[in-house]
Amino acid sequence: MFEEVEIIVNWLSEEDDEINQYRLRIYWLDWMRAVVIASNITVFPKRKIVDITPQIIRLVKNSFAVFPNKIMLIEHYPLSNVLGRDVYLHLLFFNNEVTRYEISKNELISITGKFIEQKKSG
Repeated sequence: MFEEVEIIVNWLSEEDDEINQYRLRIYWLDWMRAVVIASNITVFPKRKIVDITPQIIRLVKNSFAVFPNKIMLIEHYPLSNVLGRDVYLHLLFFNNEVTRYEISKNELISITGKFIEQKKSG
């Protein structure tokens, strides 16, 4: 099995000149399928990783050779101010449409077989 991946990725918002960051974690389910969690760690609350989902998919495909149809992509928003807890959104792609539904941390642990650690930015 491949080693898990955890990297910090910088991205520039098209709206301004601010550098934003997300933490990318890849948990391999087998040699060709993976759970990919992109955690928003930017200091600008209006910047969301949802804005760069296509770039995240391209990065995973090009850098780690995982095709988009073999990825379970999760957007992670640490400690949502609205809900007072971390929010995980599973992205489903169908007919060029994206649907997001909330998935619990416990469900992710069950799927990956790994503890999903929350880390502070930086």
